[in-house]
Amino acid sequence: MFRQTISNTVFSGDAAGALMSNIYGDYYNGDVTFLSTLRALVFPRMPKDNGLRLVFSGVNVGTGEGYSARNVGRNIATICIGDFAVVNISGSDSAVDETMANLENYGQVDSDFVRISKVTDFFRKVMKVVAFIDAENKRSVAFIANLDMRKMRYLQTAILPLLPWYFTPEAGVTAEEMALIQSLREKTSDKYLEALNALAARYDFRRAAIEVKLKGFEKNYERERVQVIESQITDIDRQLDQLEQQIGMYLQSRKDTLTELLGLQAKLEDENVGDSELMEYFLCNKNLYLEDVRGTQVTFTVATRMSYFDIDMANTMLSRSQNLVSSAYPNVSSPRLDVAQMTKLFKAIFVEEKLKLLTCASYTLDIRRAVNANGSHIYPAELGDYLPNPHIEGYSCLGNYLSTINTLMRSCDYIGAVAQCVASAQSLNFGDGTVMRFFTKTMFTTRKHCIELPDGRRVEPSEAVEYLEQNEKDV
Repeated sequence: MFRQTISNTVFSGDAAGALMSNIYGDYYNGDVTFLSTLRALVFPRMPKDNGLRLVFSGVNVGTGEGYSARNVGRNIATICIGDFAVVNISGSDSAVDETMANLENYGQVDSDFVRISKVTDFFRKVMKVVAFIDAENKRSVAFIANLDMRKMRYLQTAILPLLPWYFTPEAGVTAEEMALIQSLREKTSDKYLEALNALAARYDFRRAAIEVKLKGFEKNYERERVQVIESQITDIDRQLDQLEQQIGMYLQSRKDTLTELLGLQAKLEDENVGDSELMEYFLCNKNLYLEDVRGTQVTFTVATRMSYFDIDMANTMLSRSQNLVSSAYPNVSSPRLDVAQMTKLFKAIFVEEKLKLLTCASYTLDIRRAVNANGSHIYPAELGDYLPNPHIEGYSCLGNYLSTINTLMRSCDYIGAVAQCVASAQSLNFGDGTVMRFFTKTMFTTRKHCIELPDGRRVEPSEAVEYLEQNEKDV
């Protein structure tokens, strides 16, 4: 039995693999002879709808007592998952001997596998082998004590009794096949390779390789074109989504502008109204609550819905593993929602826009000294459902709106200044990490009915999550 490693044969190359793809599996330490022998002997006898996977695996029985046959047998499903399994039993000599003896004495691993005693008897003088077959499912398992290259080669001579459903006594084997089996006992590989080449003459490996490798070659362009077109469609859909979002923003902007226009037109048409354009604007705009007028100062509250935010940035912030929700959560006392629930709620409001967030903010306009955003403000009782805008409430921050409002105030365009205050109340900047953490912590604990459902109901954040989860179940 030759010991040198055979890394390539006519039955292990790409051509044989293409033609005999239903016989496949492991190599033993880089040696391809076992798979080559199986293909040479089994393939001409195997029905087209059958398959055979060769698996090499092992069980180390350690330095103590050997495993019982029942324990090793019960682990076959995890030790090997192929149709022809060669299992190496290794470890201390005493443990290996005990395990092999237990396997042999047990006789049958389970109700499927039956021991083939003639295989054990045939190899007894040379090596310890205990083999089992499952004829119904066409599976074979050979346990070998301390498997090596020499024993692996010798085991191949028992392929016929280990796969009896492919080798019937009536059909026998051909002279060329018998020459292959006998060559496995030689001291060199010359006769083995010669026998393989003789059996390979039965097949047109070259044709098989060409057919497999060039099959569908002409359709490669069409496949690539399909991928390009699918990508284009995805990009178009994305652009349509962005346009829809922009249209929504323009519609809201038009609504705000129309409110301003109606206020101005009402003043021009009503002769009974004085010359205060600002008064008419407050009367017409239901989102404004006038709280106080002192000298040149007007303090008012905007009650509205959060409308201006960057959806793409919101989606990015919520998609990160360490997003703004999870970063704020550890610092929240008695949160009413967990991170997953709050992330779901934020996506419904700021990405999918299924729900609306009621928000409010307080401002003081001074004809002489421009505008102030009133943080930590005490809001009118009728605005109990509205969540204060975090930029205004926590930091009295108007961002880019401040310069615009001050410019309008200097030009005496007070209506325009109030309109910009309304816009700032409707805005949320996801890029401002400090403000967003403050806002997220508030959302975790608030009991305000600040979420508006599609049917117009106003609910708490926890109730809004229940609504979303129920809708998911109903879908």
